[in-house]
Amino acid sequence: MKTPFSNPMFLTPFAILFGLTACGQTGSNYRPIVDGPLGYAYENDLAQCKQLAEQRGLFNDETKMAALAGAAIGGVLGAVEAEDNTAPGGAVVGALAGGAIGAGGGAVKAHGERKQIVMNCMAGRGHRVVG
Repeated sequence: MKTPFSNPMFLTPFAILFGLTACGQTGSNYRPIVDGPLGYAYENDLAQCKQLAEQRGLFNDETKMAALAGAAIGGVLGAVEAEDNTAPGGAVVGALAGGAIGAGGGAVKAHGERKQIVMNCMAGRGHRVVG
C-alpha cells in the first residue's frame, strides 16, 4: 500500500520552506553600490536602513494569501490526479506542494521589496545609489 510519504512530491514543500527560513534576512542584507565615499556615515546609514528593511516580513499577509491560494489549487489538482491513479493522499500532497510554492513566491517578492527598501533608504539619506 502506498502512503503519501512514499511520494517525493510530499517532501518538496518541506524542502522549500526549510530553504526559505534559512534565508530569513535576505534582501535586508543587500549592500548597494554607491557613487561616493564608503566611510562611517555610509556604514551607519546602511545599518539603519537594513533594520528598516527587516520590518518588511518575508512571511507577511501577502505571502500567507499566496500560500493559501497555492494550497487550494494544489489540493484540487492533487485530488483530480489521485482519481486517475488511485494514489492515496493526492489532495494532501497537492495542497502541501501548492502551499509551499505559493509561500515561496510571496517570500521571493518580499525579498525584492526589502532590497528596494534598503536602496530607497540609502538614497533618501543622500547616498548616490547606482545599483
